[in-house]
This record gives sequence, C-alpha cells and structure tokens, in this order.
Amino acid sequence: NILSSPYPSIVITHIMPLPPPPANLLAQIQSKKNVSKNDNNGSETSKGGINSAMLAAIEKRHFKGIAGGSNDRSLARNNARGNNEKKDANNATTASDASTNSVPPGKLFVYNDRIESFQFDLVSSQSIHARLMSDAHGNPETDVIVPLAPCIYRMADYTYTKKEPVLLSRCVNKLGVLRCLERECDRLNNLLEARLLPQKRQPDSSSNTMGGGAGGTIEETELGKTRFMELLSNCGVYQKISELIISRCNDASDRVAKNGKYGSGHNDDDDPIKNENPYRIPRVRVEGLSNFLSTIEELVPALAAARAEIENTQTVSFHPGLGELFSPGSKLICHPEGMEGTPLGVSCVQSWYDEELNRATNKVKRRFILVVEFVVSVGIELVFVAASEVYPEFHDAGRNVPVRDLNHRRIDPHANAEDGTLLRKLQDRGEFYASVGTDNHYLEYHPNAFFPIIGGWGNNAARPLSKSGRVMVDVRRGHLEGHVPIRGSSDGMSDTVKEAMKLFDQSKRTGVAVPFRTAILPEFCRALPKGSSLQVGMHRSDSDRHHLWMSWPMLTGFSFTARCWGKL
Repeated sequence: NILSSPYPSIVITHIMPLPPPPANLLAQIQSKKNVSKNDNNGSETSKGGINSAMLAAIEKRHFKGIAGGSNDRSLARNNARGNNEKKDANNATTASDASTNSVPPGKLFVYNDRIESFQFDLVSSQSIHARLMSDAHGNPETDVIVPLAPCIYRMADYTYTKKEPVLLSRCVNKLGVLRCLERECDRLNNLLEARLLPQKRQPDSSSNTMGGGAGGTIEETELGKTRFMELLSNCGVYQKISELIISRCNDASDRVAKNGKYGSGHNDDDDPIKNENPYRIPRVRVEGLSNFLSTIEELVPALAAARAEIENTQTVSFHPGLGELFSPGSKLICHPEGMEGTPLGVSCVQSWYDEELNRATNKVKRRFILVVEFVVSVGIELVFVAASEVYPEFHDAGRNVPVRDLNHRRIDPHANAEDGTLLRKLQDRGEFYASVGTDNHYLEYHPNAFFPIIGGWGNNAARPLSKSGRVMVDVRRGHLEGHVPIRGSSDGMSDTVKEAMKLFDQSKRTGVAVPFRTAILPEFCRALPKGSSLQVGMHRSDSDRHHLWMSWPMLTGFSFTARCWGKL
C-alpha cells in the first residue's frame, strides 16, 4: 500500500506480512499438545517435548519469513554452494571416521585407498614418543629412535593434535622435505661416528707407527645447528631427541677415552671401525621413514616416469618433474647477478610445492620452492648458508620445459665428462677461496680481476681495472668499512651473503648464536691452539673440504695499486 506523503518526492511503502500458517494445522498441533498434557504416562513425548519443539520451529520460521523474507536469489545462492559444502562435509565425515580406525598391530601406518590418505598409529606410546633402542649389534639402549608420525604431520603441514589422515597428494608435494629428513639423518650419523671414534693420524715422521688419539664429542650448540635438528625443531620431539643424543654421545666419549686407541686389541681387529660398535656410538633413526618413502614411490608411478623423462628427453614437467630434478643432495650450477658469468656451485637442500587457492577465480596457483646451500666467508671463518629460489608454475602446465632453460642446472660428474672437469675446477677454486677467505692475505691480482668501489658497497664499478696490482684480501675489515663481496642487487644469492655477514657481525656483539653451521676445515687453519680438538691430525673424517666446490666466487680487498677498496 502506498500512502500519500506531505513531501512529493518521498513515497512511504508498507510491506505486507506473509499470511499466517493454515489455521487447521495450528489447531491440530494445539489439540495434540493439549491431549499430551492430559496423558499421565510420564514419557518425554507425553509431556509435549517434541510437539512443543515442532510448534516453536513453525512459529520461528513464520517470524523469520516476516522479518527477512525468503527469495529465489538466496535459494539459488545456497544451491550453488551446495555441492562444495556437501563435498566438504563428506570429506570431513570420512576423515573423522577414518581417523578413528585403528592401524593394524605392528605397523606404523597404513594407506587408505578410499580416501587416498595415510593413517598413522597415534595410540601406541612407542609410535609417538622418542626412545632408545638396541643397535644392530645388540648393544642395549644405544640408538636414538625418532617417531615417524610427528615428523610426517609437521612436514606435510598438518596439525598433529587433530590426528587427521594425511593426504597422499600432500605427501607428494612435500616429498623433497621428507627426502631431506632421511638424507640429513644419515649425515648426522656420519658426523657422530667421525666425531666420537678415535681419530686416525698419519704416520709419524720419526717412526713408522700409526699414531692415535682419543675421540671427541659434540656440544649441544653444534648439534642444534645441524640441519636434521632444524627439521625436527617444530615436530614436538626436538628437546627429547637432543637430550638422548647428547647423553649417548657423552657415554660413548667416556668409553673411547678409557680404552679408545688404535692398537688396543678389540676382538681380532685393531681397528674399532670394523668391530661391532665396541664404544656404543649412537645412530639416529627415523623409524619407518624409508618404508614410508618407498610406499609413496609405489603409489605414485608418475615420479619414476618424470625421472625417466628428464634423463631421456632433457625436459622437465612442473609437477612432479621439478621435484625429481632438484632432489636433496643434487649438485647444481647457477650464475649470481653481477658475477660476469662466473658459475657458483650449490647443493640442493630441500624442495617442495606450495599451493594457494585464488578465491576469486576458484583456481589453485602452484609454485615450486628450491632451497640450496653454499659456502661463504664471514671474515674469520667459513659458514654454510642457505638461499631459496621460487619457480612459478609454467605458463602451459601441460608442456615440458627444456632443462637448459632453468636458472639452475644439475651436473652429474659421473655420467658427463664435462661436468666432472667443471666440478674439479670449482673444487680448486674453493680450496683457494678457503686459504685466503679468512684473516688477511697479501696477493697479486691479474688484469680485469679487480672491481673498484667508489662511494660504498652499493656503487659498483661497471668495469674492472685493466691493469694488475697488489691487494690485501681482508673480508672482515672490508665488511667493517661497509663493503660486501657481492655485485648483485636483486638476486637471492647476493641477499643471502649480505644477510649472513650482518648476522655474524651482530652475533659477535650481542652473543646471540647464528643460525648457520661453521665449516670444519683444519687443513686451511693458519695456527691452531695447542691441545685444540682441530689439532688431532690434519685429515679429520668430519672435514668439509669436499664441500668447497660450492664456495662463493668473490672476495673484498684493498688495492695498493689503485688505493681503494674493491671486489675480486
């Protein structure tokens, strides 16, 4: 009804309410309610509980129609969302039902084909808590066991407390991280064995006997900087694993100190490495991880197909090809910005696929994250630093990309002679870098090798000096003067070097530990303190000399010829 208004431009409109429900229906419900009140059987229905609830629901629906009104557009919108909501509800119900299913006794996980997910044993104490276990030689309480389920939940980006099944697709996306965990576990075991076993010296110059020394130990700070412990930092078992490793290492070190010299006569062989672990040196094991990775390989044949495609056609798909090309431990070559084409060797640490849903287009955007590490000088020591590179999804996801078009190239020195020659050159350059990268050294540089700095580290000379000259290489002093051995301004490698030197300088002033590991290079130390652990032979088995092929290719120094700071 449109009422007249004193203002001509304003029209007052009244919305007629919806008609009330049929009178006979309300009368029937009311009569049933009265009958149920007169009934004395004492049941909940006789008290009018269900009929009262029905009446209240009808009245509520009646008033809701008056207030807001139900229209066809809201109904269509609800129907449009119906399929997604129904699918999510079904997935949630299925996941909830599957999470309650028990894993068969004796197994850590099972694969459920119906929901394409892994279910883990989250009930048994041995499956979710760190513990000690006998080693392969029967020594009791020697090996440190890391539970599988907390690691998988954390690295697949699941919340462990929800105890949901882990999707196979999520495991494939995070396969590079899981492989990294297995690889770093082996590297940690090699470090413990090399550190705890009695060190083997070279023959003494004054005699033909083989010298020997007591084994060392590992500190909690050094253990925390290993990449394996970094991976466990958010899994909820870091503290317990660290305590178990330190306690087992201290016990093994005491046994080595007591009777741990070569020639002491353990069993029938003087070399304890060939014996059945007489010192009870611990090994860290992620229980069931190898079996879990093998199961993923069997369930996803596309992984093996991607590897064969890379080898045969030298092309790679985005998913899962990049993950198979850049697997943990792969040797890679890249070219940092401003290095005049000089290659940098890097090692792949881990990689994974990241997915992001665009709610506007309802499409999933994927990208590939590659994490690599290399060696760089921070002035007084060489450290391992990590940098990340992001590969966006290919424009045509259905087509492969030639391997040579990627920013990183994988090298295989065993299958390719040219790669073997390149790796040897990088190793020679890295050993020279280690010999002059710390402290100060007086050298001569060749023409076109010195880039002068004018006005600060950000102002790089476009061209190097055309003449040779004398230079004092001093990375630490150069950083104090504000000079960093980089020429790039927007690449991740150069930013990583600059940030590493900044963090190291702050740690010396504040005492806060740096997040990167120091390279063990006793072969390149000028002078070692007497009695230092680094002085136990010059051929330590835990030396990082074989990693010098991935050294940063630039240093800073002061040219006495040009009388200015520059980069070499």
